[in-house]
Amino acid sequence: MARFVKHELDFSCPLQLAIHLAGGRWRTLIIYRIGKGIRRFGELKLAVDGISARVLAQELKTLREFGFIDRKVFAEVPPRTEYTLTRDGQALFQALDPLRRWGMRYKKAA
Repeated sequence: MARFVKHELDFSCPLQLAIHLAGGRWRTLIIYRIGKGIRRFGELKLAVDGISARVLAQELKTLREFGFIDRKVFAEVPPRTEYTLTRDGQALFQALDPLRRWGMRYKKAA
């Protein structure tokens, strides 16, 4: 039986691994927003409706640990931090678009 492993996570199904890595209430939204060009913490906080600063910080840390995003701190006053997608993050971002398009089928007319 094939095994699918990343960051000490080990599953027998690739979909199960993918859902675990990208899952949660917020991770896919954060990846999507960064992929669309929103790269600073405050911007992400505003763009991801309903997320708290504490949860955003934790999810960004997790996404870095999983290798989906990079974090760059600029030596400025006040300090500026930007997040960008890694190669794996870019691949996940591209995989989200069909799901986003599927969800658009349920858009309610205003």
